[in-house]
Amino acid sequence: MQPNKIKISINPIKISILLELVVILTVLLSLSVQILFYVAGSAKAGWWLPLVNVDKELSIPSLLSVMQFYILAFLLAMIGGIKKQVNDPYHWYWLILAALSIIFSFDEGASIHELATQPLQRLFGQNLPGYLHFAWVIPAAILVLAILAFFLKFFFSLPRRTQILFIISVFVYLSGVLGMEMISANYAEINGIKNIVYNIFVTLEETLEMTGMVIAIFALLDYIQKNSSEIGIQIH
Repeated sequence: MQPNKIKISINPIKISILLELVVILTVLLSLSVQILFYVAGSAKAGWWLPLVNVDKELSIPSLLSVMQFYILAFLLAMIGGIKKQVNDPYHWYWLILAALSIIFSFDEGASIHELATQPLQRLFGQNLPGYLHFAWVIPAAILVLAILAFFLKFFFSLPRRTQILFIISVFVYLSGVLGMEMISANYAEINGIKNIVYNIFVTLEETLEMTGMVIAIFALLDYIQKNSSEIGIQIH
C-alpha cells in the first residue's frame, strides 16, 4: 500500500546552507568572545563566555547541536514510519537511528559522556598518552565501531548517493568528536584548558561536529526528495 503523498516546499540545498551559516555565525561568536577574554583580557567578555562558549553545556552552541539532533530524529522517524506502512524490511533501522539521535541529543546537552573520563583515568593511571587525556574517547570509539557494524547491512541497502552523503557526514562528524577531541586533549594535558589555543581546537571540533550534522540533515532531505514516489513525500 502506497501512502498518500504529502507535498512540502523545501529546498534541501538552501535549508542546509542556511543551517551551516547558523553554525558558522555561532562558532565565530564563540571564538570572538574567547579572543576578547583570553587575548585582550576583557573582563566583560568573561560574562558572556558561559552563554556562547562551544565547550559549555546549556550554551547557545550546545542548544544548536541539540536542535540538530532533534531535526535528524524527526526526519529519521518520519522516514521510518512511512517505510513501516509500506512493509519495508529496513524500516526499523530508520527508527533505531531516530532513537539514537534523541539519546545523543541528551548527551550533547548535558555532556554525559565526560563522566567516564575520571574513572577511566583512575583505571589506567599514568599509562594513557596525552591524546587519551579525555579518556571517554576510548569507550566512544568502541561504541562507534559497534554502531557502524550494526548498520552495515542497512547502509548497503541505501542508494549510492545517500551512501556517499552519509559517509561524508560521519567522517566530518567523527573528525570533530574523536579526532579533534584527541588533539585538544593532548594539548590540554600539557598546557591546560584556560587559554586561547585550546579553545581554538575546541571551536574547530564543534564546527566539524555541527557541520557533519548539517550534511546528515541534507542527506535525509535529499533522500526524501529523490525517493518521493516510494516515501510518499515530495520535497521541492
